[in-house]
Amino acid sequence: MWFADPGATAETLPGDLPAARPGTWLAVTAAAAPMRLLRAVERRLGATFTRYAAGSVVATAISQATFVALYASRVVGPGGASVIAFAAGVPPNYVLNRRWAWRARGRPSLAGELVPYVSVILLTAAAAAMATRWTDRQARALTSDRAWQVVLVTGSFIATTAVSFVVKYVLLDRLVFRRRRRGGRPGAAPASTSGPPRG
Repeated sequence: MWFADPGATAETLPGDLPAARPGTWLAVTAAAAPMRLLRAVERRLGATFTRYAAGSVVATAISQATFVALYASRVVGPGGASVIAFAAGVPPNYVLNRRWAWRARGRPSLAGELVPYVSVILLTAAAAAMATRWTDRQARALTSDRAWQVVLVTGSFIATTAVSFVVKYVLLDRLVFRRRRRGGRPGAAPASTSGPPRG
């Protein structure tokens, strides 16, 4: 009897497996698909940018869920919801960017890394707050339906996040984590090139 190897891929599976065990073959292929896609994108766009994009998906999901919950429930206005939503996404975004995307290790420098990083986040949060406030005023003038107001203002928040995505990457790469781009601190241990940080 053949047992599935967790590390197997479609190329290493026995030739008769798709016919004999289609369920197992599909499960192994589906499990390997995300990493294949990640490696393919890395080859085309670059490893750092690909990891940055993957980490941004996680942070954006957290931020947007927070924004919708706060704005739709009228707990705070659109500007406040934007700032709180960005703050909710900062911890996972920072950890994934620093440890996974740019492979930084050791204690972060206050002046060289933390202050520039916070400055970048504050700039993007301020842009989102201004955009959502403006959209909120326009949405209230267009319709009294709260559901449509939430859709329009949330769309504005998403659009601002999308625009800031590339700007943030450039600022983080050139300003915040520039030492990592130049090779990092002397004596830094090489990091693994696959998978997000653990612990």
